[in-house]
Amino acid sequence: IILDQYVVIKEGESIEDEKVDAFYNWLMKNTHVKFDNKTLTPEVLKKQIRLYLGAKKIVEERKERVRGISIKCQPELSEVYGVTACTIPAFFPFNQDAFGEKPIIPATCEGDIKGTISSALLYYLSGKPPLFGDIKYVDDEIVIIANCGASSLYYARLSDDAYENLRAVTIQGQCQGKSGGALTYRTPPAEFTVARLIGRNGKYYLLYFFTEGVEIPEEIERKLKWGKQWPHTAIKNPLDS
Repeated sequence: IILDQYVVIKEGESIEDEKVDAFYNWLMKNTHVKFDNKTLTPEVLKKQIRLYLGAKKIVEERKERVRGISIKCQPELSEVYGVTACTIPAFFPFNQDAFGEKPIIPATCEGDIKGTISSALLYYLSGKPPLFGDIKYVDDEIVIIANCGASSLYYARLSDDAYENLRAVTIQGQCQGKSGGALTYRTPPAEFTVARLIGRNGKYYLLYFFTEGVEIPEEIERKLKWGKQWPHTAIKNPLDS
């Protein structure tokens, strides 16, 4: 199913104010929100909530046909509409929102279909929410995966208690787009399966490996000048030095 971003905007703007306010108050209670009166204000956060609720309504109407989603944010939503769609990749692959428990649906950004299929494979094989992101930093020891504003909030603490994960999340101003809040966390160490579907000469291959997650050292954190407010997950470099 391919839908224009305007469909998400239109559905979001039709959501009742009471639902948006309930979601906003729920975030204020259960996460850390840092308004800066620039890129993140209460009005901006409510606009992001509308994008999520609009997308959720669209998916619920087509739930028998949907196994994963991808939202193209840049630049139609982030610049033209004026807010980033970070609430979508944060909450779709998460088992809770302001209205209770809900199904986990793999979600990626920028229309990344191969990433969406990879995420869906990981989820339906493991039963765990999938994390989506790009390689942001590499050295001989670690690889850091980050997404431009949000990934599944499960990875904030890797807890089966949704609210424990939420308490480890900070919503703060984005570094790109006209406005929006990024959902910030650092994933704790654990064992991970990393996978990516690729295409080559008309055939598809799944690249995957098993690895351990690690803490991000302070000296590396200091090097992360761009996108520090994004969610970051560090893993051991799987390649031999």
